Amino acid sequence: MATSAIVTGKATPVGAVFNHELVLQNTSPAPFSIYSFMFGLGYNAPITDPFPLQNVVFISAPPGWSPEGVSSGYMSWHTSFQGSAVASGYILPGSSGTFMFQSTTPLPATMQFGCCFHSTPPDRWGYVFNGIATFVILLRSLSATPRLVGYPDDGVGVVTLSGAPGPSENAEIALSSSKPGSVSVPSSVIVPPDQVSAEFELIGGRFYGPATISATYKGVTLTQVVQHTVHP
Repeated sequence: MATSAIVTGKATPVGAVFNHELVLQNTSPAPFSIYSFMFGLGYNAPITDPFPLQNVVFISAPPGWSPEGVSSGYMSWHTSFQGSAVASGYILPGSSGTFMFQSTTPLPATMQFGCCFHSTPPDRWGYVFNGIATFVILLRSLSATPRLVGYPDDGVGVVTLSGAPGPSENAEIALSSSKPGSVSVPSSVIVPPDQVSAEFELIGGRFYGPATISATYKGVTLTQVVQHTVHP
């Protein structure tokens, strides 16, 4: 019988870091349960590139699972056998486990992963499956011209999505301004397929003062303050 698994992930920007969530789903038939998980490399595969995520901090894992750390090309988690797959916290067939960690860099477009499986009866370990993780594309950053001077004046904002080559279809990012009389923006901007960023226009209005520009996509909202001042 063949072992198999699926990994999906997303990276949410929080200040200067990214919160990562990986969901590992065991799609194998019974009795194969996952007891070890490697992210960034497959089991018995050569290390060809350095691990792309920097300053990794482990946050959480399924009950019974512990991080092994970050190596030159991967990071990994494992469990310890406690007499049975259930007692050990193994990820059973048809079940999934969530692994969370933080880094100062976003997820790349693709990442390898590997799993080791246990079967019973009798107790046997070492069955391997390697695959490619898929990632949910989220809003990664919002930048804007920090200062508009006088009336009329305009500037540029840029939204950037996580991952490359970007979405397979148009991604519509909702935009808003806390003070449209001071700085206005369009209601949305489109990131085209296979692109990771798009520009939009900032327009200085008849009123002066700071305005907070917001961009929202798939539940993630980022903000940027733009100052609109009079001519010196």
